[in-house]
Amino acid sequence: MRAEAHFHSPQSQSYFDRLIRHFAHKIQVSREDTRAQLVFSCGVVDLHVSDQRLTFLAQSEKAGDLSETCAILTDHMRRFAWREDKPDLSWHDFG
Repeated sequence: MRAEAHFHSPQSQSYFDRLIRHFAHKIQVSREDTRAQLVFSCGVVDLHVSDQRLTFLAQSEKAGDLSETCAILTDHMRRFAWREDKPDLSWHDFG
């Protein structure tokens, strides 16, 4: 199962860096330039940052795990991007 979300902001690079630093202390994180992968027990999230856009691609074996994975990222983006107009992520399932 997979879901995707996008976050648009001039601060996208900063949020990308902050997410990686934050989660690197807790879970397996790999990064290469503008891409990163976060490995949670409930699923895997691929991140990509470009200009003013941060893209999240979450993957899990089960629907419940996918929901949990998406909720983790949504919660963290709310906390990190609280100054933004709309810090919530809108997830779209696609398989």
